[in-house]
Amino acid sequence: MGEVENLADTIREAFVIAKSGRPGPVLIDVPKDVQIAKCEYEPKAPVEKDEPFAAKDVRIEEAAKIRDEIKADMIEEGSADIMYDFAERPVICRCGNKCVVKIMDDQWFIRYGDEEWTEKTQKLLAQETIIPGEIRSNFEYYLNWLDDWACSRRVGLGTRVPWDDQWLIEPLSDSTMYMSYYSIAKYLKDMDPEDLNEAFFEKVFLGVDSDEITVAPEIIDEIQAEFNYW
Repeated sequence: MGEVENLADTIREAFVIAKSGRPGPVLIDVPKDVQIAKCEYEPKAPVEKDEPFAAKDVRIEEAAKIRDEIKADMIEEGSADIMYDFAERPVICRCGNKCVVKIMDDQWFIRYGDEEWTEKTQKLLAQETIIPGEIRSNFEYYLNWLDDWACSRRVGLGTRVPWDDQWLIEPLSDSTMYMSYYSIAKYLKDMDPEDLNEAFFEKVFLGVDSDEITVAPEIIDEIQAEFNYW
């Protein structure tokens, strides 16, 4: 706005914009020379702004469908990609270094988003007594929120993924197995490490018999009963 004669009309239009569509504040940039200039004020009736075209729900759905189809086609042909971003930045590791996220080919995932697993877990949750009670809604929310979780990486310390030894089980995914270990840890600390082979754990956790088990049957039964209880 460069002329003081236009100030009144600009303010009228700003009021209309502020009250229409999605109501909110309107910024008017008034130069210094316009602020100190003078002119005759001409009263006018309030300006009426035309209502925007109201799209029907069916048209909105059609537009959204077309948008998703175009998006999928562009990603497939390599002319577009999905960008992941953080709401807060920079993201810093507990060790003090910056975190770098990379999408890796042939990554392994734990399927926490599996519908059957989610349904079973929700049923178990319904049987639990939770103190304080308001925390229950948090568990219910996160069970529905959980999706596939990248559980492996290629560098650092860790246990090799049994079926793909180029990958390591990353620490947070490894910790989901701790509960199984903790339930029987009190027995293992007094046992010969040589007896704790793969056949032993498959018997305890999965009930698979094997000639390679070197632990006495009565001890196996006691440990397995402990695990199955929890």
